[in-house]
Order: sequence, then structure tokens, then C-alpha cells
Amino acid sequence: MSLPACDSFSSPYAYLLATDAGRRLREITREIEADQRAAVLLNHAETVCTSDASIHQNQKGKLKLYEFYWSVQRQSGQEFDARTLTYSRKADAIAWLDFPDDPDLPQVREALADQERVQVLRYVPQRRLTVRLSSPNGTNVIGKFKRSGRIDDAIHKLKLVNQLAAAAELPFEVPAFLGADMDRQMFRQSLCAGQSLASVMTRATAPDLLTHAAQVLAHLHKLPAEGLEHQSNSAVLMEAKSAADWMSLLLPEHGEDLKYSFDALAAYSPPDDDPVFCHGDFVCSQMLVDPARWSLLDFDLCRSGSRYRDLAILLASLPSDAGCFSAAMMDDPSLMAAESGFIAAYAAQSGLTINHQALTWHRICAELHYMMLMLKKNRFTQARFAGGLRRLRLLCTGLDRVAS
Repeated sequence: MSLPACDSFSSPYAYLLATDAGRRLREITREIEADQRAAVLLNHAETVCTSDASIHQNQKGKLKLYEFYWSVQRQSGQEFDARTLTYSRKADAIAWLDFPDDPDLPQVREALADQERVQVLRYVPQRRLTVRLSSPNGTNVIGKFKRSGRIDDAIHKLKLVNQLAAAAELPFEVPAFLGADMDRQMFRQSLCAGQSLASVMTRATAPDLLTHAAQVLAHLHKLPAEGLEHQSNSAVLMEAKSAADWMSLLLPEHGEDLKYSFDALAAYSPPDDDPVFCHGDFVCSQMLVDPARWSLLDFDLCRSGSRYRDLAILLASLPSDAGCFSAAMMDDPSLMAAESGFIAAYAAQSGLTINHQALTWHRICAELHYMMLMLKKNRFTQARFAGGLRRLRLLCTGLDRVAS
């Protein structure tokens, strides 16, 4: 997923400044505003910003800031630069990192120095780095660095997907595992051809392209799910409750709308259906479009669970993940047509009759998830959040109708 363009860094998480987390956030804001190197990077047209916060509530409902990062990153051809502010409550310290130095990815500097040709594709500070590696003979592969404790699971899932895909003869590609360097917390996978569906899709082409995406998902759901961690509908409901509670604390003026949404979820919670192989993050930016063959990427979150969770994640992600729908409201005719086509194509390919109560229920959960990410990742605007609330109201009305 491409990062949002950064036009300001004066008040990250401004809506939190009145909470108990505000003291540290004000200090963070002052640090960012005073840093000259960050300011220099921000003056470049190729610069993007990203941020993420881990904020928890105690038993009294007060918010505490546990972890935070804010990163300004510049990509110019093969050249990549990043300046990142980090905060850890455990250490009670604010620190700056200059790429490629990152204590949670300690082998990145040495590993990148060994490669003759390296292009950074995505850097998430303290978590992961994805690069394109080019050998002298012109062969390209993808290298993924993960922080300690995450790489074993990622490799296990990629190997499992490779085995299942080969046995099923899927009509799309998945990255092939090409080996690991565990000392450097890095593994390699094949480079799949094509362009991101999120970047090539237009409103005119969306119905056809999302029909193809639905066919990809239907084939994925037919893979065996044994051996994967299972996510029940009750676990999805608890995630939705956490998101609604968290947003209500941050934005109490919207607490009634959020409570209404969760009450609808609790009243109409569907029983668990037969579990399927779920991608876990099935969005347009995880698919590559190529004339010969599509590809599906990133199986780090794959699990056993309800097929409707994957369907709902794709539908909820369209306004934030697919640029052509970035300003679309839920009743936008082109968005509605694309959504309906996606659902119909999935039903046709899977041979199932869609359970619209279960789908609508999971869509409300997914909308709450994406609204929470809007706050966590500092993408909040009043207009975008209001649009999310409107989508929730429409979906809750639909859930009441189909469940009656």
C-alpha cells in the first residue's frame, strides 16, 4: 500500500492532546518541529510520512501512550532515506533513527551493504523492511526483513501457501520461498510480475477487475485451512468492541454512533460457519495485475476463519486502498456497482448462496477496523471519519433489515 503524501508534521495525533497521552505527544510534536534533518527531507517532492501509535486504556479508562513512531521517508530512484522518531513507554524515552539503523532490524545495514543493487520498496520502522534485490546477472528477487519473533511465522506461512498452491494448481501466482538468512532476520521470495490492482483500477474498470479479484478469493478459500490459527466470529466481535471503545474514548462526541454499531453487532452475531483458508488482509494493493497471470501477495496474516471476513475487508478497504474511490461515499453509484459485482462474482465462482446477514455483520466489523486504523496511523480527518460513521449507519440499517 502506498503511503499518504505528507503535507504537514506540526501536530501528529492532535485529537489526542487533551487526553492523558497528550503530555508525551506534545513533547513528540516539539521534537518533530525542531528537527532540522526531518525538515530537509520534508522539502523534497518524493517525501512521504507514516506514523503509528500503540495506545492503551487502563481500568479507569485513561489512555496511555505505549509506543509511537513518526517517519519521514524519501525515495528518489534507487536512493532511499528515512528519519524516524520513536517513543517507548518502557524506556520512557524519545529517540531518532536514521535509516538503515534500526535496533529492531539490527542486520539491515550490513545486509544492504553486501548487495550491489538494492531498492527499498517499503520500510515500516521497528517492524519490517521490504526490498528488491538485483543480482549482477539481472535476476530480481524480493527480500523481507522482519523483527525478531515474526520471521519464523512469516516463513512458515509462505512455505505452507507454496505447498497448497502447487497442489491446487491455482489460476494465480503466489510468491515462491527462495531461502532465508536467519542471522540477518531476512528471507527471500520470488518477484511476481504486474502492477498493483489498487493503482491501476479506475471507476470504469473496477467492475471487471473486482470480478477477477473475487475469482481469486474464491479459489483461495478452497485451499485446506488445517494447521492455521483459527479466528472465530466471537474473536472478530471482540476486536470490533475494542475498536469502538477505543474510538469512543478518543472522540467521545461520536460515542453514541459507535455504541449503536456495536450493539447491532452483539444483537445479530452470526454462528461460526465452516472455516476456510483466509488471507487476512485481502485488499487491492495485495494483488498484482499482469496480462498473463495475476498474483496474490503477503500471507503473513493468513488464518482459518469465516469467508465473509475476507469479503468484508476488501469492501471496507476500497475508499482507503483504491485511489479511484478515495472520495466515494457508500451510496456512490460506481462504488455500489463495483461492490455488487464483486459479491456476485464471488458467489458464482464459489457456487455458494451469499449469507447477507453474515456478510453485513462482518462488513460492520471491518468498517470499525478501518476507522480505528485511520486514527492509529494519523490519517484522521473529520470528513473521512464522518464518512465512516455514515457507512456504519447504513450497514446497521441493512443488518437489521436482513436479520428481521
